[in-house]
Formats: sequence, C-alpha cells, structure tokens
Amino acid sequence: MRLRHQFLGLSLAAMLVLPPASAEEATPAACPDNAEKVLIRNLVALQNGQTDGLNQAYANANAVRTRCVDNSLAVGLSANILTQIAILLSQSESADALKVWQEAYTAAIEQDSAPAHADLALSWENGTEITLTDAEMHATVDTMMEANIAPVIASFAMQRSSFASLLTTDLTACPYAADNQSRAVREAKGLADGVTQDASGYSEPGPVLTRLENLRQACPAQAIALTEQAVRAHVEFADALDEDMTAPMASCMANDAITRIADYRALAADAADEATRATLTKMATWEKRLKTHHVIACKR
Repeated sequence: MRLRHQFLGLSLAAMLVLPPASAEEATPAACPDNAEKVLIRNLVALQNGQTDGLNQAYANANAVRTRCVDNSLAVGLSANILTQIAILLSQSESADALKVWQEAYTAAIEQDSAPAHADLALSWENGTEITLTDAEMHATVDTMMEANIAPVIASFAMQRSSFASLLTTDLTACPYAADNQSRAVREAKGLADGVTQDASGYSEPGPVLTRLENLRQACPAQAIALTEQAVRAHVEFADALDEDMTAPMASCMANDAITRIADYRALAADAADEATRATLTKMATWEKRLKTHHVIACKR
C-alpha cells in the first residue's frame, strides 16, 4: 500500500458527515443506505494523496464501524480507510498514529465477523460503475491485516506501548468467526513478520507471544498454521536476544521455541502434503541450531 506524500500536523478532530447516534439511543442508528458510497469517496481521495477531508474520512469510518456491524462491505471499507490514515499519521510521526492503528486492527477483526453481504453495484454521476463483493473485500482486509496492520501492532507492543494490553487479553473464543478462521493466520503471520523486522534485546516479547499462543489455543481450525507462526516468533526472538548478548534469556526463548516445534510435530503427525513436510524439515534445522547456539542456562 504505497502513498505518495507525507503530511505533518494531521489532527483527528471529528467532523462527521454521517451524524452520530444521539446519546439517548440505546443502540446506534441504522447503517446509512449510502455508507459504502461515502466511504469509497473518502478512500479514493486518500489514495490520491488528498488530506483536506482527513478528519471527515476518519469520523465516517468510525461511525460506519459502529452502525454497520452486519455489513461486511462497509466495515471492510472502514478498516481500509483507518489503515490508510494510520499510515499517513505514522509517516508524519503524529501522536495520533497509535490510536488509529488500534482502531484499524479492531475494524479488521470486526469485518471478519460481519455476515457476508450480497454483491453491491454502485454508480456515479460521471458514469463510473463498480461492484463490491464480499469475497474481494475479505481478501483486501486479509492482505491489510497481514502486510500492514499486524506488523505495526507487533512493533508497538514490543516497544511496551498500550498495544501490550490489547494483545494479552484472554480469548474465550476465536476472534475470527469464519468457519476456516483463516484471518487468524493472517494476523499471526503479520505479528511474526513484525518480530522479524523489529525484534532486539530491548524488545518486550511477552505481548506478541501471548497473542500468538492465545490465537493458537482459541482457533483450532488453524492450529497447525498458527503453531508454525508461534515457532517463527520464538526463533526470531531467541536469535535477536542472542545477538544482543542477552544469552540467558535467549536460552529461555530457545527452549520455548523447541517446545513449540514439538507441538507442531504432534499436530502435523499425519500430514503428508509437501508444504507441511517442508516446514517440518525447516523446523528440524531450527531445532538443531537452537540447541547448538543457545547453550547458556535459561535465566528468566
């Protein structure tokens, strides 16, 4: 997701086009009939580098998130807009960036739980026509979660930001309601990628590892794939800690990685597909290296 410009001093004062539900209402107002069209206009402007309506786009995205929980298309567009705004704010080093990344993360989780929406054809006065589909929207948010949102979430969490508490909340059920729970794997891959990019001896590994373990336990439909990502993260942390001369803790992380490798082997025992065999081979190499290089006793 490439944006052409960087902007300084962006604020997030709310300027709603979709008026908020009144405080007296027990439930939010109904999802506006034109929600998707409004959000697409906002999204196209952001993608074209226009920031005059940034506050408005931000407010619209959050208003739709609240009102359109049963509309996978509208919530997906909200997640897309919030992600683009978060990228812009990060580029400008705005203090608001962390808050918007958290909202984008939450919106991406919520979109997976929204009921599938029928194809929606939209047209504009200039003759432009597009059709939104549930499958394409899910694919878009999947990509954003893995490539944009989750790596940043991991980075913030490793820096001991407020994301730490966001990732350590216990899960009583998988947060991804789709039958195959595939977005849980997208999130886990993104978190592990974030560890690969930013882990160091100064990182706080706990929140990311806790989230990966919670996903692994709560989303059994993807237990093998989620365990693979947990192994990746443990190995990356072990290597980062070892390189930064924090060897006792590196040994602890190596021990934990070896335990997760054993978990993966147990889950994949009957799998005969080529990809799983390749992963098992890779993990055997990791295990040998971890045992060789992390020989100082674990000290937490």
